[in-house]
Amino acid sequence: ASERVDLLDHDGLDQAVEGCHAVFHVAALYSYDADADEMRRVNVEGTQAVVDACRRQGVGRLVYCSTAGTCGPVVG
Repeated sequence: ASERVDLLDHDGLDQAVEGCHAVFHVAALYSYDADADEMRRVNVEGTQAVVDACRRQGVGRLVYCSTAGTCGPVVG
């Protein structure tokens, strides 16, 4: 299934991953200017919510993709 859901919508996440054999988590707030609390809410709490939903729904594999942006702004 291909679904879009807010990362902190636990019921929506459960519905989105229900019946999936694998989930690819590629959602994030990617910004050097975003509020630190909002970044944590989306990127840390949101990722935990995806992990929890996959566990609750018995998803066999979760693939998490990060970004080189985690290194910060790098010249070149």
